[in-house]
Amino acid sequence: RLGQVPALVASSPAAAAELMRAHDHAFATRPYFRTAEILTYGFRDLVFAPHGEHWCHVRRLCSQHVRSAARSHRHSAMREREVAALVQAVADHASSSAAAVVDVSGALYRFANDVICRVVSGTRLSREEEGGGRSELFRELIEENTALLGGFCVGGLLPGAGVGGRAAVRRQRSGLEELQAVGRAAGEGGR
Repeated sequence: RLGQVPALVASSPAAAAELMRAHDHAFATRPYFRTAEILTYGFRDLVFAPHGEHWCHVRRLCSQHVRSAARSHRHSAMREREVAALVQAVADHASSSAAAVVDVSGALYRFANDVICRVVSGTRLSREEEGGGRSELFRELIEENTALLGGFCVGGLLPGAGVGGRAAVRRQRSGLEELQAVGRAAGEGGR
């Protein structure tokens, strides 16, 4: 056991391969992770949802509508424009500053945010909105999600102890709700 969680250690690569082959259904679902359950509203996503009917349905929808070749092709011109805008913004910033220090991480977050906004709503953030913090909020949420979902969680090994970063999860959920409200307002504004 690791804490209160049953664990099995395979002592060799051959033993691990045999376990994976013989019990692949047991490894099809990620381990239970309380933080993921909270952030995904009860595992209603694709990444952390347990393998089963819901997961298969969401995966099928994603494959047919989000990742389809037709949809990808439909957005190729937009992606090319966004990449060109990213390259131009980095080049402009590098040539305009004496030190030529460019925040590539920030530029990539703005790029990702712009592409997502264009795909979802058909419009790009205006520079006024971006300066208002929507892009920065997106960046903060991604970084906090990465920390919450990618790190070690004591609450996963000791579920009965009631530990596991509840304050961070509350902050994250608050930020997600704020971003959703901004998205709803943008959708209602007819943009």
